[in-house]
Amino acid sequence: TAGAAGAAAVAQALPDLCASAREITNGQVTATAQAFDNRIKAEFSCENGRTLNIVVTIRNNGTYRIDRWKMSAVQNEEPPQGQFWISD
Repeated sequence: TAGAAGAAAVAQALPDLCASAREITNGQVTATAQAFDNRIKAEFSCENGRTLNIVVTIRNNGTYRIDRWKMSAVQNEEPPQGQFWISD
């Protein structure tokens, strides 16, 4: 189908796109992606713990549909240091 052919064309470009994302951000963003059938799945992870996961379907009519768009963040709290005093 045209959707699968479109996804295959994108799949050929994915390694270069992921490498460019790492290079442009000086390694602060890791991008991974894969194509299967007429869908593209990608993940962008930042050093600060933020992550974007997406899944896009390439349709036979040359358009696309975003099936998944999920952003998440890991909260990295530092352990308390020193002492905390409560006084009346």
